[in-house]
Amino acid sequence: RLVTMFGEPKTDDVGVFLDEYARVLSGFEPHILDEAIKRVIDNETFWPRPAELRKHALAVAERLQADKRRQSFINDKIAQRRTLSDEERA
Repeated sequence: RLVTMFGEPKTDDVGVFLDEYARVLSGFEPHILDEAIKRVIDNETFWPRPAELRKHALAVAERLQADKRRQSFINDKIAQRRTLSDEERA
């Protein structure tokens, strides 16, 4: 998708170029990388440096983790409310 949007990267060695992206992005799940690439396409005008793409991926991962914690908190509150007796609810 990045090649489609930004064209071929300007480099003397595409293999090394792609190896660096693979190195800094290893460990991220595909859905996180997909969202990070969307952010790059929405916010950048040319190929990002590997570190810039990694920053986008970290931001996506942090947002998803915060969403998970928030949903877990909400689910816990709902479960607690369901287990309260009528007296405790009053």
